[in-house]
Amino acid sequence: MECFSSFRIKLDSQRRFPSMTLTPSFVVDGPIPYVPLFSPHEGYCLTAHLPTDVHHLPAIVNQPEIKATLGYAEGHMTEEMAQKWIDNVMTGPRFVDYPYYVIRRIGDLDAPSPPIIGFFALGRENYHCFGDKRPDLIKQNSLLSPEKAQYQLTFFIDGAYQGKGLITAAGRTILRTAPHIRHFPGQLCSAYLSHNVSSQRVHRKLGFKTIAIARDVYQGHDALCDVWVGEKDCDKVGTIYSDFEVAP
Repeated sequence: MECFSSFRIKLDSQRRFPSMTLTPSFVVDGPIPYVPLFSPHEGYCLTAHLPTDVHHLPAIVNQPEIKATLGYAEGHMTEEMAQKWIDNVMTGPRFVDYPYYVIRRIGDLDAPSPPIIGFFALGRENYHCFGDKRPDLIKQNSLLSPEKAQYQLTFFIDGAYQGKGLITAAGRTILRTAPHIRHFPGQLCSAYLSHNVSSQRVHRKLGFKTIAIARDVYQGHDALCDVWVGEKDCDKVGTIYSDFEVAP
């Protein structure tokens, strides 16, 4: 992996971008900076959120199959809710370490309102499976350096683009370009509802394994707890899931 250096994206008069630390060679600069996906999906990329995404996000999140797997508890997403989502993602601490997470076609970036295809984010752990401990854990994790913080994956894609390998391609691109997920075993983890077979399939392709199960996480559903073993294998001991039930 190359050396990583910090740089600041110039602010466009119409679009906002946060400061970011990433391998510069992976980022294509411009009015909308982006990270191109690796072959064979070179026509697609990851960008930050844009203000115009407020018009596109509800149409994707409100798809029944996405709502069921996201655990989006607020019901039908409106543009007002989408704006809060976008503001939280762009200004909150969860995604500041890797602020490229919206999947788009590179050919659409010149459009006044580039469409969203999907979302694949590497963010600081949100501890959905930890009950009453969650607020304190989130606060503690937000104060850690990138090398010591715990990370997780969040992803979904427009139903019209399912089956094209874009989610897996986005995940592999992030795993190859993120500088801060290899400092200790289990640093990168992910939890998803146990009935979400497609999510499980993506995690396996990206090098995750299930090590624990969390009971009754969302509306009576259990969650499978995975850790990334793409570079070094690990078991439940020593991870954030140490006290969880061993997965069957």
